[in-house]
Amino acid sequence: MDTMLSLNFLVLLLGQLTETSAIAGFDEIGYGSCRSADVSRYPNHYLKIGDVNMLECVAQCNAEQGCTHMEWGLNGHRQNQCVIFAPQQQQAPVGWSFVHGNGGQSITQANAWSRESKCFAMTTTEVTASYNFLGYGSCRSADVSRYPNHYLKIGNVNHEECVAQCTADQGCTHMEWGLNGHGQNQCVIFSPQQQQGIAPRGWIFVHGNGGQSITQANGWSSVSTCSAKVHPDPANYRFLGTGSCRSDNLLTYPNHYLKTDNECLDSLRMREAMQFRRGVHPHGMGPQW
Repeated sequence: MDTMLSLNFLVLLLGQLTETSAIAGFDEIGYGSCRSADVSRYPNHYLKIGDVNMLECVAQCNAEQGCTHMEWGLNGHRQNQCVIFAPQQQQAPVGWSFVHGNGGQSITQANAWSRESKCFAMTTTEVTASYNFLGYGSCRSADVSRYPNHYLKIGNVNHEECVAQCTADQGCTHMEWGLNGHGQNQCVIFSPQQQQGIAPRGWIFVHGNGGQSITQANGWSSVSTCSAKVHPDPANYRFLGTGSCRSDNLLTYPNHYLKTDNECLDSLRMREAMQFRRGVHPHGMGPQW
């Protein structure tokens, strides 16, 4: 009898360990479905219902180069459901169902519709965004009385949440953190391309008054600061291969912009020369010169 109990306990423990290890590499966003800043919106994704488990869900997101977020749990019919958010994807792998987005951009939150489903963000191995101090006071444009679109949270917010929100919002360029004029904690996320009236759940949207990009702090207070988001150095991007960048269909590609003058070429040659001096061929092979 004791042996049987011990065996059952071991099976249960192994199951818990497997589940814990399966989520390694993902950050929990919250309960419910993955959603954009407008909680009713979502980007392109694909899903599998029923015959799928969490291990397969995690493996699919890891295998999909475009996967940014994963949703796992029970759907409204209490069936296992795995959702892979790959906003640039236009089709689904065999055995999965593709769903067109309804206008949502990057995932920033979970909609909390259920406690039996969760939204996760894939943890990247790239250098995460850092922040440069611009000055004291509020973030402002070149005209110190002007500011672009932004959203904010007052009171029940801390510095860590403020940084996390700006980092999660791909459109965030600057962050303002500190005490407002009433002595309350205040986090302001400057995301100039944010649509009017749309903010994540629990945040308040503020329409800009004509300001463009943030260039300075207005110095009105010494207990509030403006910081600029610094994106990862391009040197940390992973080499995919030689030739042109393409989608799953090698004939198609997303919107992009380019520069073909000598400045771009000189930059590439300089980077390759630096890699070669370190003994690393830019294309992953031995020296070819």
